[in-house]
Amino acid sequence: LAAILSNITLMKLNLILFIVLMFLIIAFNSFTSSQIDRRITLTSVDTTKSYLTLYGQYVYNREKCFNCHSLNQTKDPKIISLDGLANKYPKSWHYWHLVDPTIVVVNSKMPSFSILSYKIFNKDSIDKIIHEISLEEWDKELAESKLINAELNSNGIEVKENSEIIALISYLDNIQESEELKLIRIKQHEETLIQNKLDDSLWARSEFLINQSINEKHSSKKGQQVFSINCTACHGRQGEGGVGPNLTDNYWLHGSSNENIANTIINGVPDKGMIGWRYELTPNEVGYLVSFLKSIKGTNPPNAKMPQGIIE
Repeated sequence: LAAILSNITLMKLNLILFIVLMFLIIAFNSFTSSQIDRRITLTSVDTTKSYLTLYGQYVYNREKCFNCHSLNQTKDPKIISLDGLANKYPKSWHYWHLVDPTIVVVNSKMPSFSILSYKIFNKDSIDKIIHEISLEEWDKELAESKLINAELNSNGIEVKENSEIIALISYLDNIQESEELKLIRIKQHEETLIQNKLDDSLWARSEFLINQSINEKHSSKKGQQVFSINCTACHGRQGEGGVGPNLTDNYWLHGSSNENIANTIINGVPDKGMIGWRYELTPNEVGYLVSFLKSIKGTNPPNAKMPQGIIE
């Protein structure tokens, strides 16, 4: 009898412990969910940012982009830092990166957020989520949204002026660099100046080296490797175009001669977001790239971008 009573007491104790444990788990989950909800829905009003950018910040948090991205420097290989993203890419780059990440980042694991192109925000959205604004302030946000939309339209992208993707683009394009990144860039700049002096001696013979590489055996194949590593993000995997122009038709924006193509690669097209590759590639690699670009003319890959420039 004593043994039975002892077992019953032990069972009651285990039951009580189990109930207490379940209560603690539920309480912890409730608290965690509450914290997450606050992180997603609450946005402190930063007077240095427009309400469009603030709403984009809300969208960023609501979509839990912070699970894969950091706004500061990070050593976690699973987290991609957006530190200093402001003005780094054209608005169209951000659009395609959100709609179909693989267009601008080869083998990207990021999911598509194309649904944001169809989700609309209005004055009530900002009033409720961020801060109650006046009609004058709302008109100002619409004007800012229209400017972004106009830039997208100039690149053949059609999207509603008050779609959430525009707000998110505004936020991403306004992520300033951290103090840590500023120090890193100062150091990198100093190192770059030293390296550039060394490269200048090499580029003194660049015209000869470029022409030599263009005519080298298998130069176009070597150029394809250079293109795959450096150019597909903007021009597509087959040169069909994306953020940048289609490179496979017979239209040219900056001339079709070897010299024209090389100069475009070397100096870039800053007003269109293309960097100069003078200090990123060697003269030989520029030559290989010229050879490859000449070889893909007329290949007409599927989904090629509409022609731009003058036919030559």
